[in-house]
Amino acid sequence: MGLLMLLRWTAIIGALAGSVALGGCSSVRLAYANAPELVYWWVDGYIDIEGSQSNALREGLKAEHDWHREQELPKIAEWISSIRLLSANRVSPEQVCAQYDTLETRTRALASHTLPLATTTAKTLSAAQLKYLVQSWDKRNREWHEEWIEGSLQERNKRRFEKLTDRFDSFYGKLSAAQLAALRSRMEKSGWDAALQYQETRRRQQDTLQTLRAIQEGKPDQAASLALFNGLMERSFRSPDAAVRLNQEQARRSSCEMLAELHNSATQVQRTKLQRVLQGYESDALALVPR
Repeated sequence: MGLLMLLRWTAIIGALAGSVALGGCSSVRLAYANAPELVYWWVDGYIDIEGSQSNALREGLKAEHDWHREQELPKIAEWISSIRLLSANRVSPEQVCAQYDTLETRTRALASHTLPLATTTAKTLSAAQLKYLVQSWDKRNREWHEEWIEGSLQERNKRRFEKLTDRFDSFYGKLSAAQLAALRSRMEKSGWDAALQYQETRRRQQDTLQTLRAIQEGKPDQAASLALFNGLMERSFRSPDAAVRLNQEQARRSSCEMLAELHNSATQVQRTKLQRVLQGYESDALALVPR
């Protein structure tokens, strides 16, 4: 959500817990069990963690993981169960968007709970580490720009379509020619603006950098630091740029319509496949809840 590199925890834990990016129970459970270490090395790739920071960060991530397992996984399992029950029938775009809203609620809860750890870590960053962070961002920005902005529209749409079909195939099984054609048409009319997303990514990075520098230079107390990070989090979830907010809402609505249309076109075999996949994800989440 653009909130300091440490809050990548939100994306990683959320994806693992929701099981939307991995296939197979053992893979999901193993990855989630090792999430603190995965996040630690992700953070290290951005700021080059120094020896004195290592233990505190590892302990903090372990505590966040324990909290998430106990408090959030049951709610995520319940959310997956609701999707499974809903998916037995036809769905409307509004019902799909409601599921996105639930996911955002869970993501916000995790981000909010992680703020104290993010704040504590931010206070220890050196000027050299902030420079390293900017260099890391620049490298990833160039890679993203090359993939999603440079080249022809046809090439970019081809990459987007392949990613979409891979994701949907993992849930529904092989899509028919008619489903693929409808999916491609929806995707091309989605209104997703890569250049605007790139602009927003850069804005979030600069916002994060300014917040980190304000903490580094002003040395505010914990309460003031938390307030700075809370503001950063809110601007990450809701951009101050009206054009970005409008495009995000349009893309969200289009995504809901796309998914509803695809689901309603699914055969009984495809829906049965989806039910099995969701049941497996729900079982994964429940198995990971501490007893």
